[in-house]
Amino acid sequence: MPIDRAATLRNAEKLLRQGKLDSAVLEYLKVVDEHPQDWATANTLGDLYVRVGQQDKAVEQFARIAANLGREGFLPKAGAVYKKILKLRPNDENALLQAGEVAAKQGLLGDARAYLNQVIDRRIGRGDRRGAAEIRVRLGTLDPDDIQARLVAARALVEIGDLRAAIRDFKALAADLKEKGRLSEAADVVAEAAQSCPDSSEIRDELFAAYVAAGDLERARSHATTPDRVQALVRAFVAAGDAASAAQCLPPEESEGDLHQLLHAADRKLRSGGIEEGLESLRQALNHDPKCAGDITAFGLEVGRALPDVGFQVVVLAGDTALNQGDFAAAAAGLQEFAARVPGHIPALLRLIEVCVDGGLDSVLTETQVQLADAYLAVGSAAEARAIAEDLMARVPTEEAHERLRRALEMLGVPDPAGAIADQVEELSQPAAGSLENGVTAAPEEVLPGVEVLDDDSRVEPVAPLHEDPEVRVYELDTAELGAGGDEVDLTALLEDLTGDPVRFDANLKAHAAPAASPELDDVFQQFRAEASVGAVREGADQEYARGISLAEAGRAAEAIAALLAASRSPLHRFRAGVALARLYRNRNNAAEAIEWLERTAEAPAPSVEEASAVLYDLAVLLESVGEVVRALAVCLELQTSAGDYRDVAARIERLSKSQVRG
Repeated sequence: MPIDRAATLRNAEKLLRQGKLDSAVLEYLKVVDEHPQDWATANTLGDLYVRVGQQDKAVEQFARIAANLGREGFLPKAGAVYKKILKLRPNDENALLQAGEVAAKQGLLGDARAYLNQVIDRRIGRGDRRGAAEIRVRLGTLDPDDIQARLVAARALVEIGDLRAAIRDFKALAADLKEKGRLSEAADVVAEAAQSCPDSSEIRDELFAAYVAAGDLERARSHATTPDRVQALVRAFVAAGDAASAAQCLPPEESEGDLHQLLHAADRKLRSGGIEEGLESLRQALNHDPKCAGDITAFGLEVGRALPDVGFQVVVLAGDTALNQGDFAAAAAGLQEFAARVPGHIPALLRLIEVCVDGGLDSVLTETQVQLADAYLAVGSAAEARAIAEDLMARVPTEEAHERLRRALEMLGVPDPAGAIADQVEELSQPAAGSLENGVTAAPEEVLPGVEVLDDDSRVEPVAPLHEDPEVRVYELDTAELGAGGDEVDLTALLEDLTGDPVRFDANLKAHAAPAASPELDDVFQQFRAEASVGAVREGADQEYARGISLAEAGRAAEAIAALLAASRSPLHRFRAGVALARLYRNRNNAAEAIEWLERTAEAPAPSVEEASAVLYDLAVLLESVGEVVRALAVCLELQTSAGDYRDVAARIERLSKSQVRG
């Protein structure tokens, strides 16, 4: 039968006033048993239990009340009730834990830590290390900004063997530190995680990334044990402007993919005045992968546009790598291209002559000497210019050689430059006595003009090249003057080898040649010499062009470029070598170089009208692709003028014209 709650409470109050505490407890208990949610009566009952010395029952009542208040959100009241419990039982672990949770929910973090630390002390006191670690984990979750508590919590997870959770918390803590800009601390946190969980590849990746983010690249280097980490470390060194270290840590097989980063870092160093450091980074790259010499040569050519002396040093550096491999042609090709882009650069021309002499590149040597002589004349170094001009005139006595020597002599103040040149020409034209093939020694005046008879009796050579003469001449020798027996001296084969055209000698007839100083006969032998020289140049260019195409087809672009650059020096190969170079640069996404080579090729003699038109068309397409609308339109108009309705040129002109108007 339900009780009369009001009457029961009045009766309990009377008993309380009368000091009959035990009886009052019984009355309050009736109400609480029938109305368990009557928290006010339950609290009064708990207080009475305390007064009558029944602490266990009091704690039971208070704990039930506090838990309910906490569930309903009355946190301050719940906290107050837990404090009442702790006054009765200061070491009540459940009350400490619950009081700590209530304080944490209220944001009273200091109180929460105090309660939870008491629990830790109790558990350590009774040897419950795992239990203490669990509370440390809880402490670490109270305040996200309490880095130390979170670190302690992560360590506690390791202690209880929950490595997955430990790694999660270590990583989360490191991420928060990074976000706050505390990169070094983040790296230390991950390092501790890696030490605690040495078998975790995930945390090793995190540690490497943390060192890189903190800029501690030397410590990161010791953890760069996978290809991905190596690439990341290279990028970090490059971003820090330390391309030398980047090259050191980059294996040769990986260097090509990241060479552009090394070059970018070197470019920054070189242009900012750090020449030695920039060169050292390139040297390291070459030491690790000599195959990148072609790319570094191209890089040096680009740098040379703004900084000629610096670019020259880069080209020499790459060229030395080629020389170490015995590739004189590649070393010379880089220097030739540099000399073409930076005309009159005397150190480059001097270096190129050294390479030509060592490598036996005679055709390139002559061209380089011409450039060097002109460069010396331009800067007023007359003595040096004279020495080179005299050497050139002795080997290639053209009108240009005479003019170059005349300028040098005038600059030196020689009284009669024309007379000095004439004396030198006469001296060079004097025939030398020697032995003919039949072993009979001829007197000096009987030696054929313009022919040098070598001391070893092995061959007869023309002394100087001259202009072409389409006529086939017949020269006859008097066998009586050559010796007994009437042996015929047949020079036909020798001279045919040089020119490809037969020159007939009849030893049974008297020579109709002019006297010893005959200019006409001089011309013939000079022609032989010139044509032989041209043939050698042409053959070398043929080989370089074929080599360049073969290398390009094999995917060795840098080496192909070097070979094609050498081939492009020959007028006969300039067009097709230029086309191939433009294609290679375009395939390497170097539009600027591709455009430059297409423009050069367009100026060279084309094998056919169709090929000339194709070059102009490709140039227009490439210019348009990089936004050079005006230049592309100009090329299209030129192509339309020369080739009419070529491909889609008309449509392109219309589109480019509209684009120009809109621009």
